[in-house]
Amino acid sequence: MHGFAIRCTLGAVSDDFDFVPRLGKIRSKGKAKTQLKRLKRVVAKGRLSTRGRSSLPPGAVRHAGRGKVQAALARHWSNQRARRVVVKVHIARAGPTGAASFAKHVAYIRRKGAGREGERGKLYDRSVDEADVKAFNDRADEDKRQFRLIVSPEDAEQMKDLTQFTREFMSQVEKDLGRRLDWVAANHHDTGQPHVHIVIRGGNARGGELLIDRKYITQGFRARAQELVTLELGQRRLREMDPSALGCRDAHLSTCLHLVETACGVGARTAGFSGRGARG
Repeated sequence: MHGFAIRCTLGAVSDDFDFVPRLGKIRSKGKAKTQLKRLKRVVAKGRLSTRGRSSLPPGAVRHAGRGKVQAALARHWSNQRARRVVVKVHIARAGPTGAASFAKHVAYIRRKGAGREGERGKLYDRSVDEADVKAFNDRADEDKRQFRLIVSPEDAEQMKDLTQFTREFMSQVEKDLGRRLDWVAANHHDTGQPHVHIVIRGGNARGGELLIDRKYITQGFRARAQELVTLELGQRRLREMDPSALGCRDAHLSTCLHLVETACGVGARTAGFSGRGARG
């Protein structure tokens, strides 16, 4: 309407005059943050980038690793009141002795005294409660790496079945990574905090190597575990989120897991919890 003249005649006024309205700038009421736009931003964060690659251990977690976008989406939908879970991940590599160290770790997680009431840790997989240890080690004989996870729900004692939880957790991880995984696990009750040890084969050049993106390692594993625990036990109550109470529980859980790490002799990437229920 700029430059368009509107001729107005005011009753008692005999003189005509030209009135040219000037439209001002339309004021924005703020950008609409629709769920679609938010998701697009989250997915964009999961795209491949070159930042930080030099700090990664060679051959372990590369830009081509699986699960980057899934980790971003899982963290995006995480809830402040979700049940808290600590996930520690260690990537072991075949040394001079080949995969012998892999078999030693499997033996460690099924050692005597690790189970309930001092029993031997029971090794299980996706479908069998007594996994074939020798067959698993034989399949891993030519592997270049082994993924070792410690999954410790804060409220593990309230959970009905850690074994079923682990199977559901690994099923979701397989969906996120887009491939079937060869894994075994054992539940440990030898500390004040029940937890699960999971061993995932890293594969080899002949059978296909497993490469997991670092974002999935630091965020995705934990987010999926939190979802399952929250689904079973419900969201945390407000009194359970009291900072003073959380400080005591954090200290207790950290002490228990430190004992586990010392026994394992590993330095692990940690996906712990804080604020929003997660810490990468």
